[in-house]
Amino acid sequence: MTDLNHNLPPLPKSIREAIIADGKAGKADAKAERTLDEAIAEHNADSPESDRITVERLSAGFASKHGGIFAEWRLDIFCNYVGSVTTPTIARAYRDAKGSLPKAKKALSSAQAAQLSDTRAIWNGKFNRLVGRLTTAERDAAVLAIQAKQDAGEDLTAEEQLQISPPLPSAVDATVKQVKSLQKIVQPEEGAEKYRDDFPEGGMLKIALLVGQIESELGKLKPADDSDNS
Repeated sequence: MTDLNHNLPPLPKSIREAIIADGKAGKADAKAERTLDEAIAEHNADSPESDRITVERLSAGFASKHGGIFAEWRLDIFCNYVGSVTTPTIARAYRDAKGSLPKAKKALSSAQAAQLSDTRAIWNGKFNRLVGRLTTAERDAAVLAIQAKQDAGEDLTAEEQLQISPPLPSAVDATVKQVKSLQKIVQPEEGAEKYRDDFPEGGMLKIALLVGQIESELGKLKPADDSDNS
């Protein structure tokens, strides 16, 4: 992974300034958010696909796996939000710590560390709101593109079909999750009981046996699932 401190083009000035204004606005501010969204949209319209700011490229997973310009820009967005509601010194510590709150606090006084923590709901919330709006914008653009193809009588790809007509959730997956929840209640690990047994006499054991039967039935489905994926 490329180090975050390498020399890369800075976050576009219009986007950086819009982020700072959005942060200083405090609570959700429609005008500030719209200005930021427009700055990102303008950047994306004028940039090759590889340089466009997307939800995926601003994710922590993408930054960790790929590094590069989007890891740098993700950190820059956070730092500008932090700086907009704290101080340049605190924002610098956060940048030097590469976004690690515990590491940043080690370079700050107790009062500065408290300020960084106390404002987290603002600067982290602002970033999450930005990602949420980008998610909506990307979905809307994809849906409109699909509608245009349909209007033109063009065939949709399998991926586009899934976009407009996603499959229902799996009953098996949902059951597995419920069984795991029940296991934590009726089949706790020795010494790790979290619930008192207030069932009628033998009731918890009966339910545990039923959960075991369900697990057995679910286990029978696994070979069929494996064969479908081969």
